[in-house]
Amino acid sequence: ENIDEADLALSLSNFKYISFINVGNEFVRNLHEFIGNDLVVSHNVKFDYNKINNEFIQRKLKVLPKSQFVCIKDCFRRLTKEKSYNLEHCCKYFDIPFVNKRNHQANEDALRCVEVLKKLSELFVSES
Repeated sequence: ENIDEADLALSLSNFKYISFINVGNEFVRNLHEFIGNDLVVSHNVKFDYNKINNEFIQRKLKVLPKSQFVCIKDCFRRLTKEKSYNLEHCCKYFDIPFVNKRNHQANEDALRCVEVLKKLSELFVSES
């Protein structure tokens, strides 16, 4: 079954928030299987890498290598040379609508990460 970028982003984003409470083993196993060998895209890999792998370690599942993670923040910083690289600034840089921080929603942030990744890919290709 094909899973589009938004589904993956939403799934990982939901995981981050759900994992702060006591999620079931089945959920984490399903997430582990869902990710498989695919890349995990995140705005802040330092947080997400540790959070996801801690859940996997607790359930004796294989830890994902850092090489399987793509950090939007690091890509943005390297490709644009901008001094600010929070998600709001990344979105403003590429004219991607950004909802006020007071209305912060994990799902919307995940979708914005997908949009920023698309723009970064276009920027990378144009500079190559």
